[in-house]
Amino acid sequence: MLTCFKMWGYDNCIGIDISKSCVDFVKSLGLNCELVEDTQEWLRKHPNTFDLITLLDVLEHIPRENVISFLKDIYNALKPGGILIIQVPNLGAPDSNLHMYNDITHYVGYTEHSLQQVLITAGFKKIHFQPFEEIVDKNLKAVLHKFIRYIYWKMVRFVRKVNCNLNPSILTPVFSAIVYKEIEE
Repeated sequence: MLTCFKMWGYDNCIGIDISKSCVDFVKSLGLNCELVEDTQEWLRKHPNTFDLITLLDVLEHIPRENVISFLKDIYNALKPGGILIIQVPNLGAPDSNLHMYNDITHYVGYTEHSLQQVLITAGFKKIHFQPFEEIVDKNLKAVLHKFIRYIYWKMVRFVRKVNCNLNPSILTPVFSAIVYKEIEE
């Protein structure tokens, strides 16, 4: 992510991680990264500091009992009008167990509804969800894949409706939330 920000011309960026090897690797790329033992404590030391915080494939690694306090600390570390981008495995997707249980370090899985619940509880009000679209090619194989997936998702929605089950709007295996800290008046 820091490499992308650098390529896009942003120069006031910092990454934090609890893994020394990850921090060392990021620093070897000439990027700004800090080793932290306690992410929440680090966030608390930086109130109203950040315009943007990204949590890409992070939140599912936070124990359930710490999720809301973790998100509150992020909320407080954002400047008014700041943005939080979260990407998580989607437990509302067909075969969601493949993403949730593919990594033994996953504590919690999320649907649009459950992620919205914890974000609202942490103080966020303006929340937008979007699917993660992995098909970007326009070749025949990619277009055919997208069409078959569209038909499959129609069948999934039909079966869920027949079974009077939940039917979330996003069915991709991963989804993201773009969340805004409101500007104080």
